[in-house]
Amino acid sequence: MSTQYQVIYPESVRETVRALLQRASEPGVRAKFVTALQTIDERLHSSPREYGDATNELERWTKYVRVQSPLFVHYAVSTFLHEGKHLVLI
Repeated sequence: MSTQYQVIYPESVRETVRALLQRASEPGVRAKFVTALQTIDERLHSSPREYGDATNELERWTKYVRVQSPLFVHYAVSTFLHEGKHLVLI
C-alpha cells in the first residue's frame, strides 16, 4: 500500500500564487508557471519526500526545498499520520 499525503495550501500561499499568476502575463512565462504549479502539486501529493531536498528534521516534521523553474517551494512533511495520511504543508 502506498503512502497517502494530504497537501495543505494556506491562504497566504494561495494569494501569492494568484498574484504571481497575474504578473506572468507573457504567454511563454505563464505556461511555464502553470506547468511548474501542476508538477509541484502532483509531486507533493504522490512523493514529497523524494521530490525535495531535506533541509531540517524536526520532532514531527521534515522540512524540504525544491526548485521547479521558475518557482522555488518550501514545504514540510509530517512524520506522523493524521487520519491515515501524512500532512504536507506548503
